[in-house]
Amino acid sequence: METPVQPVVINGGISTFRIIGIVLAFIIFASLISFSKNLIGIDFSEYYNYLYRNVFPEPSVHKNEDEVRSGPETVAPTQAVAPDSNASSSNQFWCLVGEDMAGRWCVQVLSSGMCPSDRSYGTKNECERFKTVTA
Repeated sequence: METPVQPVVINGGISTFRIIGIVLAFIIFASLISFSKNLIGIDFSEYYNYLYRNVFPEPSVHKNEDEVRSGPETVAPTQAVAPDSNASSSNQFWCLVGEDMAGRWCVQVLSSGMCPSDRSYGTKNECERFKTVTA
């Protein structure tokens, strides 16, 4: 006579069949929640989200805001520090780097020697101005 097959016992008392059953039950339960709209027309995920939001509410953005704050401080007006346009234009060197349908593109360089003479200009406006070719 044969002896009956005994299930393998893990962790001192939980059989592998019980563990497999728990995992399968979890998979079936998770599938029902995620596919509930398609199966029975009831969206259990909305109920789950509603319960979750009631148990763990989102913290308020304004929770730690100072109530006596009235806004940013006013900035004291300062004197204009822009240099004279004629004085600064003598130190400027602009180099034409390319042009496309949108316009011509120029970059400011430190000296006139950093750019070929045919693409070097004294001001940005001169550099970006289209030249008309006469025949």
